[in-house]
This record gives sequence, structure tokens and C-alpha cells, in this order.
Amino acid sequence: MAVVGANIFRGGWFAVRIDDDFERPADGEFYPDAFSLMDAWGSAARILFGTPIGLPDAEQPIRLVDQAARHRLKPLRHSSVFPVPSRAAIEAFRSGEAESYRALSDLNHRELGKRLSRQSAALVPMIAELDQLMLDNAVAREKIREAHRELCFWGLNGRRPMEHAKARPEGIAERLRVLSEYLPWAPAFCSDVSRESRRPIPVEVVVDSLATALTAVSSHPSLSGLQSLPTEPQRDARGLRMEMVYRVPRAAADALGA
Repeated sequence: MAVVGANIFRGGWFAVRIDDDFERPADGEFYPDAFSLMDAWGSAARILFGTPIGLPDAEQPIRLVDQAARHRLKPLRHSSVFPVPSRAAIEAFRSGEAESYRALSDLNHRELGKRLSRQSAALVPMIAELDQLMLDNAVAREKIREAHRELCFWGLNGRRPMEHAKARPEGIAERLRVLSEYLPWAPAFCSDVSRESRRPIPVEVVVDSLATALTAVSSHPSLSGLQSLPTEPQRDARGLRMEMVYRVPRAAADALGA
């Protein structure tokens, strides 16, 4: 069965689907919301979103997964892991009770003791949307898990973070080299999708989503099984896992007995 990796792009989601036969190029599509993505590709065996799932609150103000991910991505890519808004802020946004940056930041401060960054606040609509899908849809809860793009590359690169930012040409080249180790067709696919999509998609978005989809693949001869950070995830107040999943080269996993 197919697997899917999706990341936020311009108020929607750019998703890549890889069939079990990963020897052939994948499909890439833009979806305006997570619900339409689920309608179109919900038959996939696994769907990974590069968006926080499982929200902090006053009882659990810290997502341990975020701390662990930043630690692994230091000293170069750790800043890509943004603080996650509180459940109070997300639910207030969804109900229409708080929509401005100040209102959301004030709610977050009351719940977690810290204000929202502008970067985190910009993610609120997408986090709220995915959270609603997870709460409403039992199938989504079974299939969907969180996977941060830089942690995906960290794992695929043998537990080493990327040296260059993806906004730079050398950053794209570095990431394509990693993907090519597992998917020889990756560079051509990323170039073609970025150039030929009905909606122009930056190549870095395609690269991120392909790495997320590769992480979702059920089996690959060169990759370990799916691993979770932390190994035993927290659960938020609504029962959703607070984790990020990743894979590492099989040789590295065997050496560590993982």
C-alpha cells in the first residue's frame, strides 16, 4: 500500500505519495486542507505530517519530543523546531474566540508561561486543522503521525543533521544526495514536480515532502524500521501522541541494536 508525506505550503499541504514499489517515481499534489488530502489519499497505509500533533497544556507544558529533536539537530538545524502552541490557544482559534496574534500569545502565556513567537503563531491555523482531523477521524488517528523534515533528514543521513540550510543551493544538493541513496529517481522527481506542477512548488518543499514520505515507507532494504522520538511518547490531554518518527540506515541501526 502507498504511504504519504505532507508539509505545510501556502495555507495548504504539499504531499508526496510513494507506492510500495518505491523503485518508481512518486506522485506529488497540493491540497488546500488536511481533510481533502485525507479524502484523496486516506487509503494509504501511513501518512506523516510535518506539523505538530499532540499539544502542550498547563499539566504538560513541555513537549519532550521537541527538546529531544533540538538536541539531535544541534548545532545547525535545531532552530527549525518551533515551540508548539498550547491546546488552549489552538482550541480558542478554532472556535473563533482568539484569532489575533496578541490574543493567541496571551492565551499561550497563561497556559504555558511563555508567549508565542511569530513563527509559531503563523502555524496555528494548520495545527488547528490537523488537530481537528485527528480528533474527529478514528482512521486518521490510526494512520497519521508527526515527522519533522529536518529530523527525517537527520535519520536518513545516519543521525547527522544537514550542514546547509535548504534555502541555499548547496542545501538542496546535500538533501538530494541523501535522498538519492535510497531513491535514485529523487533528483529528477523533485525537479519535474517543482517545474511542472499546476501550482508552482518550490523545490525545497518537494524535497522536504519526499523525505517525509520516504520515512513513511513500510520497508526499504537500506533503512531501519520506523522509530519514535521519544521511544515512549507523551500523550496530550486529548490522547494524541507527542512524538516525531524517523528512520536510520539499516547498518547504523544494526550497529546500535535498534
